[in-house]
Amino acid sequence: MDKQAGVSHDPIDALIDSGVSARVLIGHQLCSIDWLAARLDHKFRLCYFDEDGSLSTEDVTAAQLLLRGEGLGWHPLEDEPTESGWPFLFEEAIYHYRNGIHWYASATSDTDGMLPLAFPRSVIEADRRRTERKTKLAGIRRQRQEAAKAKASAAEARATHAGRIVRLAERMHLEAHLAGRPISASAAKRKAKAWWRQWEQDIASAMQSLTDNQGDVQDGR
Repeated sequence: MDKQAGVSHDPIDALIDSGVSARVLIGHQLCSIDWLAARLDHKFRLCYFDEDGSLSTEDVTAAQLLLRGEGLGWHPLEDEPTESGWPFLFEEAIYHYRNGIHWYASATSDTDGMLPLAFPRSVIEADRRRTERKTKLAGIRRQRQEAAKAKASAAEARATHAGRIVRLAERMHLEAHLAGRPISASAAKRKAKAWWRQWEQDIASAMQSLTDNQGDVQDGR
């Protein structure tokens, strides 16, 4: 292994030379370790709540990131990420890149962006407004979808009802003809509608009586 000035040319070896144990390295996804090793000279910053519950930030090196993450109780990401997700090293810490700094934060905003709370307030508030707009638009879309679904259900119910009336009218028309008292198709349809209205009223009345009787039983009457 070639070395110059005591620093390995292999980035992963450089992480080990910086004090990261092999045990810590193998706990992370290889693609993420490769990503980190290629950025040894980059700036990294942690954002978390300390033991007193105070918001803390801490600047670390690439090697210190793994060690401090372990010290903070952050666990290595379990699922292998896609290429765009290689920077996501921990289950508990969200990754962000801002102004040349790689951020890892377990103290994040409750907005869609889950921004580190140490970000400027204006940035977090802008993300909050975007989240609120998205939530509002999602609510509008949901209302429209529900309205469209209700409209479709109502149309289906009307079509079903109309089909029942047609079938009932055809049966009444045939029965009248067989009984020797023929009626017109329009008369059969009016008769079918009247029969169906009466049937619905009888059902509603029976259901109301059942409800009233159940109430009497519960009241001890």
